[in-house]
Amino acid sequence: MGNRICNCQHQAYNDDKETEVEPRVILFKFDIIQKLREVKSLEELKLTASDFIAFHKGRFLDYYEIGQILGEGAYGQVYECTNKQTKAKRAVKAMLKTGFYNEEERERFQTEVSLLKHMDHPNILKLYEVFQDDARYYVVTEICQGGELFDEIIKRKFFSEKDAADIMTQSLKAIIYCHSNDICHRDLKPENILIESKGSVKVIDFGTAMTFNPQVGMNTMIGTPYYMAPEILKSQRYDEKCDVWSLGVILYCLLTAWLVLADRSVSQEAQDLISKMLILDPNERISAKDAIQHDWFHKESNTKSVDLNHTRESLRNLATFSLVTNEEIQSTREIFQELDTNNDGKLSRDELIVGYKKIYGEFAEEQVDKILRLADIDGSGEIDYSEWLIATINRKNLVSEDKIKHAFSFFDKDGSGSISVEELKEVLGVKNRLVDDIVWNQLIQEVDTDGNGEIDYDEFKYMMNKLIDGEIQRRFTKARSPSPDIRAPSV
Repeated sequence: MGNRICNCQHQAYNDDKETEVEPRVILFKFDIIQKLREVKSLEELKLTASDFIAFHKGRFLDYYEIGQILGEGAYGQVYECTNKQTKAKRAVKAMLKTGFYNEEERERFQTEVSLLKHMDHPNILKLYEVFQDDARYYVVTEICQGGELFDEIIKRKFFSEKDAADIMTQSLKAIIYCHSNDICHRDLKPENILIESKGSVKVIDFGTAMTFNPQVGMNTMIGTPYYMAPEILKSQRYDEKCDVWSLGVILYCLLTAWLVLADRSVSQEAQDLISKMLILDPNERISAKDAIQHDWFHKESNTKSVDLNHTRESLRNLATFSLVTNEEIQSTREIFQELDTNNDGKLSRDELIVGYKKIYGEFAEEQVDKILRLADIDGSGEIDYSEWLIATINRKNLVSEDKIKHAFSFFDKDGSGSISVEELKEVLGVKNRLVDDIVWNQLIQEVDTDGNGEIDYDEFKYMMNKLIDGEIQRRFTKARSPSPDIRAPSV
């Protein structure tokens, strides 16, 4: 077992003898099937970044080069990999289809993929695409240069309260995002929290997670015993606050090093927070949203205040839909999280106005309305994390020839050199009758200059340039807002 606390205690537990089977169908508030069911016109077709996560049948090695092994789990190995076209570094988990213990394990894997597909938060591991061949599944995610929080606990023995607060702040933000979308993780532990080299936290392993009805709750005994909430151990019905208990145990580990009382001083504020997270009665236990507002975080948080000059430049350039280079993604993420004052993983109009008042004063509302028309691609009235990143990528990088070719091949499934209506439907994973055919035809006609009913490469390239310039968004958003285009004041 080496330095591990107790390997058997840290394995996820699942009681198959539940008295009431939980639904296996994943129901998302923002599921694409629900969004497209009543679409009757092009203006109603609202898509998010999750709708473009690809599921491929074919050889993974046709698209990626395999690098060094990064880790090994119960179902397979994790490797570094490089996209052959874009040269982007990713991580891939390769799993044998015969490696699952039973059909329930296979369903759990499918649940995790389905959940990750719809996750869009800077502190949750990002899923890019999934491949399968006759023997294996290949799950491609962002690559994290760091390691598990568990290993960091073993190495450091204990954390300062400032470092612990920084880790817990980011973990809570991820869980608040999950809970706001009625998703419960159910197996939070140090092994399922990654710490990147620059201190960013990523919550991983949603294999035991599920969507739930807040009025009904959950009843499956599932999780890892050391971190499992008492209501789960007692086989009682439980809600999302089981995640808060698990994070409370993790916070205790960070400040005391072991799951036994350690002889070291912990501040009264930290003790108060831990005690509220570890209340036996879940009805009295603090919520994740309230926990992050605790005085301890205001006193000890190690999160740096984002440089105002950089924030000013970032927000100003966002109005023109071009911002920073890839090397500044970390700063961009910090700005997003600083503006996201309610920690729901999205930027509302009010949150943006607060940020913009630092720059434009009385003109802030006009600037924010313009940005929402440009960056709010799915028309939700808010800017989610993917929309934020798209809006802040340097325009020249985004519309480079290589990236446009890669994007075109993503849609051109048969390699014919043009994109058909059927290929659009296949990429978006929708069935023929969910959207009127007239909508798909209108989508093609927007850029089909030669009128042949398909989009060739030159037409696609023209469309991408117009899209980034904001011209297409402005045409569609007129249907959402009758107000005229508000021009930004010169700066």
